[in-house]
Amino acid sequence: METNEAAVAEDGVKGPDDIRVCCGGDCMARRSAELLVVLEEKYKDDPTASVATCRCTGYCSIGPNVDVNGNIVHHNSPRNVVEHVEHARTLPPQQGMVTDAAIDQLIQREDLF
Repeated sequence: METNEAAVAEDGVKGPDDIRVCCGGDCMARRSAELLVVLEEKYKDDPTASVATCRCTGYCSIGPNVDVNGNIVHHNSPRNVVEHVEHARTLPPQQGMVTDAAIDQLIQREDLF
């Protein structure tokens, strides 16, 4: 697990919500960089949210996409992305997504190639 996943720690304190903007080719062509700017501005002083980028989420045809704690929200624009993210923050975290860290670990394994 990555350190920014939204989870309840042993002390009962919920970690920051992990908000990741897809920067895959199709999402970038659909202006996901603008979404990143909007979200960074919205959550810059919010300790309950962590905004970053991620690799392709695999939903290219319905992007640009934003991953919120493993919940992928689609069809985002600078006008609706905050509303979409706020709704997704109310959903339970999903563990099905392969994280960038997991991909990097797999790439490092020589026994797989």
